[in-house]
Amino acid sequence: RPNHGFLHQLQVFAQRQLRQRMDAVHPPTTTIIDLKWAEASNVRFQTLQGIVEDTSELFQDIISASPSDTLWVALDYIFGRGIVDFDWFVALVQSYDKYTEDD
Repeated sequence: RPNHGFLHQLQVFAQRQLRQRMDAVHPPTTTIIDLKWAEASNVRFQTLQGIVEDTSELFQDIISASPSDTLWVALDYIFGRGIVDFDWFVALVQSYDKYTEDD
C-alpha cells in the first residue's frame, strides 16, 4: 500500500525544489516575450505540469509582460508550428487570470 503522507511530503519537496530552481534560473527581471520564450515556456510546462499543483507557477516570468503581446506570441508559436499545444496555452491564459485576480 502506498504511504500517502510520504507521497504528499515528496510532492511538497519537489515543489520547493522547483521554486528554488526557477528563482535561480529566472531571477525577477523583464522577460523578453518572443518565440524563444514560447518554446522554453512550453518545454518547461510539458516537463513539469504533472509535478506542480498550480501550473501558473510555471508562468511567473510573464507577470510584468504585456498580456496582449504574450498571447500574440503564444498564438504565433502554437499555430506557426502546426502543432496545437492547447494545454500549454490554456495554462498560460489561466495564469494571467490568477495573477490579475491577486492584484
